[in-house]
Amino acid sequence: MNGKLMQYLKPRDAKDYYRAGRILVSKRLAYVLTALLLIFGIICLLGSWPVYFAWGGQGYPVFSEDSFPLKFYKGKARILDREGKLLYIGAVKKGAADGEGASYRSDGSLRYRGHFRGGVYEGDGTLYRENGAAEYRGSFHDGKREGMGTLCDERGQPVYEGEFLEDELLYEKLVGTDTKEISGAYEGEQCIYQGASSVCVFLPDIQAVYAAGQRKKSVEDGWKAEGVYVLKKVFAAGGKNISDIEELKEYFGGAVYEGDTILRFEDVTAMSLLEEELSELYTETADVDTAGEYEDARTVTDYPRDLELYVRSYEKDGFLYTFFCSSREGTFGFYLIEEGDEL
Repeated sequence: MNGKLMQYLKPRDAKDYYRAGRILVSKRLAYVLTALLLIFGIICLLGSWPVYFAWGGQGYPVFSEDSFPLKFYKGKARILDREGKLLYIGAVKKGAADGEGASYRSDGSLRYRGHFRGGVYEGDGTLYRENGAAEYRGSFHDGKREGMGTLCDERGQPVYEGEFLEDELLYEKLVGTDTKEISGAYEGEQCIYQGASSVCVFLPDIQAVYAAGQRKKSVEDGWKAEGVYVLKKVFAAGGKNISDIEELKEYFGGAVYEGDTILRFEDVTAMSLLEEELSELYTETADVDTAGEYEDARTVTDYPRDLELYVRSYEKDGFLYTFFCSSREGTFGFYLIEEGDEL
């Protein structure tokens, strides 16, 4: 067999060659190599073609995630990972999720159902927890929660409806808002801490505490959230989570104030509600004594009036941000948002 092939490939005269300058290439050898390349290309193409076609119901063509023809396919499809597990089912365009569809985790649980564009969440959709309960329903942009949306608890029950930006809740929207309006937006658990002249309301499902007082402009004015404490050691800004003091300086610029400060009633109450991980950042502890018949409505009877922390305050876009630091050069464990002088 090999002898016959060599005999076939062997040129007999000058007409059996292709000439490229001084180089002569056997025409028959070129034919064989071209045929082999064509066969190899067909095998590769068939290997990346839809895994199979299924018709009826949701019988969409099934592609592997690295399938070459998927890049040219437009329509509804199922996409599998390299292990054959379902990654996505829905509309596809130019190799990416585009339109209505659903994405799945490697364990088969639903991750997201809604609208896509260019392979990322875009428009209205729902994020799901691993237990199958909804985590967030609302608007997305460029793969992140942005616009109006609803947060849900572990059971999928709504706890807060509000505005989001860059995947984070916009706590600034609560500042200066009537407490009745906040109560209408927040449906999760809460606890009220009554002080001598103001109240602090703990909203654990969004890791926040708002301090409310009554505006004195008129008798009709109700109670407003004068400040919102965010019980997180990260500050979301510019598409990233800032936890380093140097990054805060870079983002805000110069501080309007920094130094040791005696904490107010509202500050101490917020600090007392920090989770253990955050409270361990501080050498001082905020112990608040309360009394009352109800667990979700407490009267503060005593609190440390000489508790001191190092704070850094910055003003940006009409808001005053105060970060409560563990030390002069240390990190922060929570921060306060208030209306700035520009508002």
